[in-house]
Amino acid sequence: TPTQRCPEVEVGTGGVPSVIGMSAETAYDILQEAGFTVVQSIEDNDSYPPGTVIEQDPAPGTSATPGSTIALIVSG
Repeated sequence: TPTQRCPEVEVGTGGVPSVIGMSAETAYDILQEAGFTVVQSIEDNDSYPPGTVIEQDPAPGTSATPGSTIALIVSG
């Protein structure tokens, strides 16, 4: 089976990684590894497969301190 390589994330850089378009599980792992707390909510969306991150707050690249909360909206 093919494996999906996760993007490398530098911990402590302060920028929020982009996880839009990733599976909620992968996004959660990447953000946790980068030192952030993650919360998510589900939103019906016919444009993305269920379980896909469709929005994040703060936006990718935004400066955030480790321990900050990143909110994900995941397609349901």
